[in-house]
Amino acid sequence: MSRAVVLFDVLNTLVKERKDQSAFLEEAIRGIYGPTVSVKEGDYDGLGMKEAIERLLLQSGEDSAYVQAGLDRIMKEIPYSYYNVAGHDAIDVLGGAKELLRELAKSDVAVGLATGLPEGVVENMMERAGIDMGQFSVSAYADSGKTMRDIVAAAATTAKASLGTDRMFTVVSSAAAASASKACDVAPIGVLTGRASEEQMRQAGAAVVVNGLGDRKAILKTVLG
Repeated sequence: MSRAVVLFDVLNTLVKERKDQSAFLEEAIRGIYGPTVSVKEGDYDGLGMKEAIERLLLQSGEDSAYVQAGLDRIMKEIPYSYYNVAGHDAIDVLGGAKELLRELAKSDVAVGLATGLPEGVVENMMERAGIDMGQFSVSAYADSGKTMRDIVAAAATTAKASLGTDRMFTVVSSAAAASASKACDVAPIGVLTGRASEEQMRQAGAAVVVNGLGDRKAILKTVLG
């Protein structure tokens, strides 16, 4: 049996903000595009950041070509905006996250990241949460594609090329990320630490749904077969 790979989303899956920090995206949008757009965490959690920004701006009446022209620039701006707004605030590691990562490593399971957030934002989150980025052997971030499906596909392609495996799972806390994973033939494991209900997770394609990362036995049983 080939080695398994587990790709984690980040926000509300491994870490959770203690307060709504979505003002960072409002700041970045205003700096690149000009208008003030109201943003909530749910507008980008579980989505590719480019897709989320495009959706927000089109809903506010901006021209599609204008939106597209600024997407690469705003990806570079977002880590700075995030650092300014949230970079020094406390952030929580979700219960069982570090223990699960250790158990997966002991079981020779490779772990990676597949997240719609930019790399700089994830690095800041992980540093504040005390999670070692060095343990993730495969990573795909917001610049890997517009949608979460693009991002999961990029991580899966890298994992197959570098680790030679087709046994891949995601651990996600949003129905959107679960659906994206399923579309890439990567089996989603849903954790109910975000906004999604168990029913929404199962409708999105998660065959296994757990209350949190503390449910290690169920997750390990799924991954290890």
